Amino acid sequence: MRAVVFSGTTEGRVFSKQLAALGAEVLVSVATPLGQEEQGSAPGVCLQAAGLYGFCAARWQNRDRWPMAETVSKASFCIYLTHLFFLDFLAGRGLSAGTLPPVWGVPVLAAAAFGGGFLVWRVLRRVPVVKTYLI
Repeated sequence: MRAVVFSGTTEGRVFSKQLAALGAEVLVSVATPLGQEEQGSAPGVCLQAAGLYGFCAARWQNRDRWPMAETVSKASFCIYLTHLFFLDFLAGRGLSAGTLPPVWGVPVLAAAAFGGGFLVWRVLRRVPVVKTYLI
């Protein structure tokens, strides 16, 4: 079995190491030099993001805009700033990559962190001062 893991968190590192321990051939992508030190050398996420963009552009080439991508793009910084809060919140309640089976635990935790950050953005964008200066 082969797997590609986009590892930017402790959960991603744990998940990739557990996959490798099960005998899978794992390619790990990290974004920072620290991630490369902890995980080992891997290609940067820039090329993978460019590939994902190329796929989306080819798939939806007849559309003028991608409404969902535009919305997520606007919320992305808020999601980034709040994702560790939500992961720590869930870990405090016993839900972490170390306590759940990583095959489904990591995607569930990623979706929960994304959803929580997205909801925070939806609330904050309605606050006039925050909307004007931060979002």
